[in-house]
Amino acid sequence: MASDLAVYEAIAAALAGGHEPDLSAFEPADVRAALERALGSPPARREFVAWLDNRVRALSADITSIEERPVENGPPRELPLRRIVQGEPFAEPVVVQADAPAVRFPMRG
Repeated sequence: MASDLAVYEAIAAALAGGHEPDLSAFEPADVRAALERALGSPPARREFVAWLDNRVRALSADITSIEERPVENGPPRELPLRRIVQGEPFAEPVVVQADAPAVRFPMRG
């Protein structure tokens, strides 16, 4: 069984680098369970977003940050985010979800 933190670290590293995470070292059920715990309640979700933003900033030397992207009536197992890179004119939408794939970049084909 994978630790939740190891799953979250892989996601943070991918968001810092602007690519999809390599979660092949984890069982899909473990990834899903870790993200269900992170997204399962409003307090857990807020804590996860704050941790994720701090970790992405640290891994990218403060060049990249993330923030929650409000979506009305969005699925509870999805976390819509904006990936913001210093110097870039637009923020990139990203969705972290307790499903496969765990991270989606909707604007990428």
